[in-house]
Amino acid sequence: WYWELICQFRKTLLIGVSAFFSSLSVVLRCIICSLILLASLYLQVEAAPFEDTNLDNLEKLSLLTSLTTILLGLGFNESAVEGAGKIAIVVALLMLNIFFLYLAARQFVKEKWSPKINLDLPILIPSDYLEDVNIRMEIYRKLSNLNDISDLELFEVELVDRFGSFPSEVAILLRVISIKIRCKNLNIESIKKSKNGFIVQFKNNIFKNPEALLNYIVQSDDINIKPDEKLSFEGQSDNEILNYVDQKLDDIELLHKLN
Repeated sequence: WYWELICQFRKTLLIGVSAFFSSLSVVLRCIICSLILLASLYLQVEAAPFEDTNLDNLEKLSLLTSLTTILLGLGFNESAVEGAGKIAIVVALLMLNIFFLYLAARQFVKEKWSPKINLDLPILIPSDYLEDVNIRMEIYRKLSNLNDISDLELFEVELVDRFGSFPSEVAILLRVISIKIRCKNLNIESIKKSKNGFIVQFKNNIFKNPEALLNYIVQSDDINIKPDEKLSFEGQSDNEILNYVDQKLDDIELLHKLN
């Protein structure tokens, strides 16, 4: 939430320079705005405030696009630039901003991906708990659209209020949905059961804090990096698989939050 305040402060500064310092020359105002954007870009790179690295990269690209737009605008304003030069600058501005909009749109499309969880467990709503097929399908649909653990907890309460205590199959389903939500936040594309644990595949092999993850792997006896860059967790021992997965996701979440 704090980063939203920083972004609003940056926008307020930019608007203030443009609207309330009209007595300054265009060049000077552009230089001040460029310095604000450069400072914002530095903070963005250093803080990396978003949990999703793709959003961090998109914000950096947005700042770079704004900075380049101002600098090209300065060139357009120069009296020495005429004719073909001005046309070239306008074309460059259009292409740059169109390219940014394309990447932004592609990012929102990418957000629709969903982690695949295969732990060889029964994940279903038994008919003896809910006989109505339409209600079962409604619950499956709602579960598939949940993106936050707190929303899942509220949904569990609603489920008990409407239909009473649920059987073990539903409890397993809810645990898997919880794992799925956590994986999405950690950019984990898939988790698959293995002989003594499970295998993790990060989406595009990207993790927010790769150095911390590598140190964690080196210090752990039950994690191996496979040739295809998947992580193999093979220390399940007597733990039930869901508990083992949750335990390791707890560790990865801590690494994810480290700067």
